[in-house]
Amino acid sequence: MQQNKITMHDQIRSVLIPVGQFANQKYKYILLPNLAVAKIMPYQEPSTNTNQENKTLVKIVPYQHPQLQNKEIPDWFLGQLNWRGLIVPVIDWERLVEQKTFNYQNLRTRIAIIYTLNGNHAIPYIGIFSPGAGQLVNLHTNILFEDTSNPIDSPMVKATTKVAVFNPEDKKNERLSAWIPNLDELERQVTAIMIHP
Repeated sequence: MQQNKITMHDQIRSVLIPVGQFANQKYKYILLPNLAVAKIMPYQEPSTNTNQENKTLVKIVPYQHPQLQNKEIPDWFLGQLNWRGLIVPVIDWERLVEQKTFNYQNLRTRIAIIYTLNGNHAIPYIGIFSPGAGQLVNLHTNILFEDTSNPIDSPMVKATTKVAVFNPEDKKNERLSAWIPNLDELERQVTAIMIHP
């Protein structure tokens, strides 16, 4: 019996972005098409040494609503950063979805800047705080599996899945749990903070 060969046309280039950690220190991921991700940048706390220049430094500043200074800002909304002359809101996925807080201040901390989907000129990008670097995968039906081990009830998650990826340390494939995020809902919640008083 002849097997169907998987071609590049059958694959979707995608990114696994860490958004939290399990108790065993393994990452929790969201899975996005590569085209939805504008940039993944290193992040570190601003240095107090004014003589030290760091061109890769990304600084998150607290958000202040221009029309309503006393507006209550949820703790998952970390602030905003300036990227390419645009103000980008930054969120903590784990606080938003699971109401968990984790300290990600380490050398691997990143900010993943993703596109919003609805032609929102006021908020064209959203930054997601990430405890590690993203991982590129070529998705096709042979490496996607249903995941019932990590259920979550949140409007921010459209589906849960497992993705088979090669682990160079063990030299074998492993299945990583990943959430497929609801980017429309994420955009709606961020817009409600930044646009509406």
